[in-house]
Amino acid sequence: MNEPLAVLKHRLLEAHNLQQQTRSVEQNILKASRHRLEIVEKEINKLRTRALTDYSAGDRYMEFTQEKGRLLNVIANSEARL
Repeated sequence: MNEPLAVLKHRLLEAHNLQQQTRSVEQNILKASRHRLEIVEKEINKLRTRALTDYSAGDRYMEFTQEKGRLLNVIANSEARL
């Protein structure tokens, strides 16, 4: 009778540890995404005025704008899971 209880306790402890690890990884993802978002927003602001007249700047502006959208999704998902 004690053996099934010991197995159950062991599995619950494993599940708890996995939950803690997952939370830690999610926090790291959120932190990194927020940091990258700051960088991307600065680049967008730098390129904003040139994007209308310089094709290369316009292309980079669009790439950063798309990346910003993806980052906002990642941040929203991470916040929802935490």
